[in-house]
Amino acid sequence: MDNKLQFAVKVEDGRKGHPSVGPVYRNILSRLLNLSKTTWDVFRSAVEKYPNNRMLGWRELVNDKEVLHAAYAIRASGIQSGCKVGIYGSNCPQWIVAMEACNGQSLICVPLYDTLGAGAVNLEHAEIDIVFVQDKKVKQLLDPDCTHTRRLKGEKAF
Repeated sequence: MDNKLQFAVKVEDGRKGHPSVGPVYRNILSRLLNLSKTTWDVFRSAVEKYPNNRMLGWRELVNDKEVLHAAYAIRASGIQSGCKVGIYGSNCPQWIVAMEACNGQSLICVPLYDTLGAGAVNLEHAEIDIVFVQDKKVKQLLDPDCTHTRRLKGEKAF
């Protein structure tokens, strides 16, 4: 094996035909440790290993009045149907509230992602009139050197 580390092992050969199927490889640990093959196996082994752990939980739910309040606030700011509203933040209940508020007012919801860095969020290019922004990202968005926020008519932090 040329003294190279082996991370995968072939567990099934490929098949010729139409369509052809390539060989199947698995992590070497799955064979050495005889790990689970299906999601049911994973679930079952976790229940056996941790019989006293809780499996499911409940979160605090957002009230529909919060969505209506956000929708009315957008409308009261003078934004008209068809305008673009940015949502800048991680996925969370407030993100969904902002999106549903946009839907309720026939506004175009524009998700803003900074996975390519804060400079990748350009409100001018997206023609965004108002933006919902997560409190952790307000500083990035409203940086004094940032010129693309001139178009904004409003900003709401969540």
